[in-house]
Amino acid sequence: MRRIPGGFFPHAPGARTGGGGRPSPAPEGYSTLPKSLRADYACRFSAFIHAVVISLLSLVIVCRPGLFPELQADRIFGTTPFSSGVYAIAGGYFVWDLVFCLLNFETSGWAFLMHAIGSLTLYSLVHAPYLHYYGAVFLLFELSTPLVHLRWLAIRHQWPSADFLTLAFGLSFIAVRGIFGWYQTIKYVMDVVAAYSQTEPRSMFWLYLVGNLFFNSLNIYWVMLMVRSYFRVQGKKKKAAAAAGGDGAASPAKAAAKKKSQ
Repeated sequence: MRRIPGGFFPHAPGARTGGGGRPSPAPEGYSTLPKSLRADYACRFSAFIHAVVISLLSLVIVCRPGLFPELQADRIFGTTPFSSGVYAIAGGYFVWDLVFCLLNFETSGWAFLMHAIGSLTLYSLVHAPYLHYYGAVFLLFELSTPLVHLRWLAIRHQWPSADFLTLAFGLSFIAVRGIFGWYQTIKYVMDVVAAYSQTEPRSMFWLYLVGNLFFNSLNIYWVMLMVRSYFRVQGKKKKAAAAAGGDGAASPAKAAAKKKSQ
């Protein structure tokens, strides 16, 4: 029996909005921004850097299997110094995230605070070791995160690339968290079930399994919301264009009628 004191959940972070407000160009100079908006910039910058770094490191584990035969031979209990380092970086980020949430609780709220606590706990306990291979697989969910923050900047600063970044984020989210996520979840479930007899405590097995399915189901829900939102926005644009065209066509007729009445 292999006893595991803790484990790993593939987390599904959302895009935090510390400052909020309508998209508009920021005033010149970071120091002139409201405190909540400065916190939003800081949070997004840190999350962007973390997502890029952790995604690249996770890609090395997943895409270069020959470098880590231990993880390929045992995808549940296998461990390497490199994978341990990857999870140390992820854990370090969530230490920062937890402190940030505590210092900016008014804008972060309970949801992000609990997410930071849970993520820090789970990415720390992964050093049991447990799920070092699948930990990297599910950290690849972060591949879509940089586009979230680039899109936010594009909208706030009215960059012409805002529409492109919106489309790129939506497609990457569907590809990474929807298609790739569920494909890897099926493999994960098969592997952890096969290793069930070696896993103890058994309650942890069920906790990881239920958590994994929950977060992946949540990703599907988010995909559905994004698709629905996209078509709703496109519908509004078509109605606005049609209304503008109708007004334009009616204007000459109204002018002619007015001229005759005179």
